[in-house]
Amino acid sequence: MASKAQSTNIEPEAELRKRAKQVGAKDVVPWKPKDKNSACPYLIVPCVKTMIEFLEKSFDDVKTVMLMEKDGRVRHAEVKFNNDSIVMMGDAQPGWEAVKCNVHVYVPDVDSTFEKAVKAGGKVVDKPSKQGDPCKRGAIADPSETITWWIGTQVELPEFARPGGKSASDKGNKQEANKEVKVVPWKPEDKVSASPYLIVPSAKDLIAFIEKVFDAEALCVMEEGGSVVHAEVKINNDSIFMMSDAHPGRSEAKPCHVHIYVPDVDATFQKAVEAGGKEVEKPVKREDPDKRGGIQEPSGIVTFWIGTQVDLPPIS
Repeated sequence: MASKAQSTNIEPEAELRKRAKQVGAKDVVPWKPKDKNSACPYLIVPCVKTMIEFLEKSFDDVKTVMLMEKDGRVRHAEVKFNNDSIVMMGDAQPGWEAVKCNVHVYVPDVDSTFEKAVKAGGKVVDKPSKQGDPCKRGAIADPSETITWWIGTQVELPEFARPGGKSASDKGNKQEANKEVKVVPWKPEDKVSASPYLIVPSAKDLIAFIEKVFDAEALCVMEEGGSVVHAEVKINNDSIFMMSDAHPGRSEAKPCHVHIYVPDVDATFQKAVEAGGKEVEKPVKREDPDKRGGIQEPSGIVTFWIGTQVDLPPIS
């Protein structure tokens, strides 16, 4: 079950602190915690405790920490999925209302996970089925119907990775192409388990903004009838954004929050402003070890919370 927050990034700290006294902390503090990927969804939900209870019942490999206010409200919580990706969240409060949005999670067995989520009170949005990509995927909303969790398992190899697929044949490596593939990994090896799924007015415009501001690379942009039905962008080589264009009456653009660690928050924030971003909060040192600011991309749908770790976390 969830517990009050404790630092999990403590193994290297004693040495870091020793060095910090000698050469100055700014030279030895890593720009992000080593146990976190760079980009993760930030959820504002009616009740974090209820959301975490739902996730712990639904998913097999989740670890949670919470930071509590004196009044019992959850100020900040983090859920780690499959030991490779983080989802951050906080309780809604005046001025910070709950926001409906989407998160994609790869799991080893989509059917089993989906069934557990239903038993935990989830509301079925889309039953698991084989999609046009190599995955079997379904969607379920948490009991408050705030977050829609898109749960998927890779059940086929991508075309380029299959025996005789494009990549192997293009290279002329017939021996490699004819190798028998016996095991399909449950998620693509170049992706983490949990990623934000953004529904925006224009995925192409958002990708252009992200590429100008962050260390980002568009991995794929799939279109149908001139509309982007699915796109993926890799951030800092360790995190993925998934996104698609909004479709009136079917999938509306949904405001959402994403947290991104960067090596230099001030430089990145300035680039975001120059790229047309709308300032939400200037970067300032927080109560935690980070300096962080908030900026909306030009459409105003996605708020990016950009942070750099500038202090070492306390050793608990």
